[in-house]
Amino acid sequence: NNVNIPSNHSGAVFIGDYKTGNRESSGPNTLTLDFSNGVFMKLNTIITSSDSPGTSGQISFDSNYFYRHNGLNWTRTAMSAW
Repeated sequence: NNVNIPSNHSGAVFIGDYKTGNRESSGPNTLTLDFSNGVFMKLNTIITSSDSPGTSGQISFDSNYFYRHNGLNWTRTAMSAW
C-alpha cells in the first residue's frame, strides 16, 4: 500500500484506512478522505435562509440541498443536480 502526495499538491492532506493498492491525493490544498466503508460527516448547521449565520467555506446539507457559505451568505445546489 502506498499513499502518494505529489510535490505539485502543496497543502494536500490524505486520510484513509488500510486498503490495498496505490492511492494519491486529489490536488493542491485538498483533503482526501478514503475509507473502505465510506465517510460519515455529522453537521449541526441548520440553514433557514441565505443570511443564516455561517463562516466562509462552511458546508452543510439536508435531504434536498447541499449548502456552502461563501463568506457573505449561503449558496445551495439541489441534490438532484448530482
